[in-house]
Amino acid sequence: MFVKTYNGKYPTNQLDAAEVHLENDSGESFANECLISDYIESSSDVYMKHGAAPALREVTATRTRQAKPPSAPGPAATTAAASSAGAAVASGTAAAGTLVSCKRFGCQKKYDPAGNHEGACSFHRLPPVFHETAKFWACCSEKKCYSWDSFLEVKGCCTGFHTDEKTEQPQVLGGQDVRSGNDGSEEATERLKTIEEYNAEQRANKGGASGAGEAISKLYQLRQALDKAGVAGETFDAAKEKLAVDLAGDHVAVAEEMAKRLSGFLSSVAQGTAP
Repeated sequence: MFVKTYNGKYPTNQLDAAEVHLENDSGESFANECLISDYIESSSDVYMKHGAAPALREVTATRTRQAKPPSAPGPAATTAAASSAGAAVASGTAAAGTLVSCKRFGCQKKYDPAGNHEGACSFHRLPPVFHETAKFWACCSEKKCYSWDSFLEVKGCCTGFHTDEKTEQPQVLGGQDVRSGNDGSEEATERLKTIEEYNAEQRANKGGASGAGEAISKLYQLRQALDKAGVAGETFDAAKEKLAVDLAGDHVAVAEEMAKRLSGFLSSVAQGTAP
């Protein structure tokens, strides 16, 4: 999860999940098969280190939670349990009393398939998003959290049956997914807004004519300033008219594009890359 989020944020400096592992503050490494709840306490410091993770049998880290050893069953019980397990394997289903992990987003609880029922599972419909320091579920983007405790306390927005079938959706999303408008949904109508869509919506919400009037005023002020600096007004007008044609006469968009291009030119001059 960490590697996928990191690679989404830094596409030019990718990590190989097979070449990194987790360590605690004592320098002890964890295997990929280690259960977090058995080895890492709440608010513990955990570090990402280079190098492949050790095998589970080679882990020397102290378990924070020891599993309670089961009581020894009698011979008859042992035979019955073996027969039940064999039948379950043959049928491809979990035996009654055998707990399996729910794969729904935000649940991850263990449940008995024999007692599974509609409403047993409280889950999130879409994957988690980790962007900068914010953490939220893509289906509940209004509930942003900045600590793991508060994030894990966000109640699922859906209820239904537990399931041990892993969804084909991404398991976690990052900043790059948010910027590209991907929320992990299979329905295009649920796609997050792109930057361009968001800006267009904001322009529409500015009140139409009043927003255009403000943009025209800014363009006029910019023309006056450039004219005083020695840039011919006719040159500015020609550039403005060309942008107006390209942007279908949207004065707000023209003002934004003019500012963007002038800023880009000044940046290139500062960096010595201007033509």
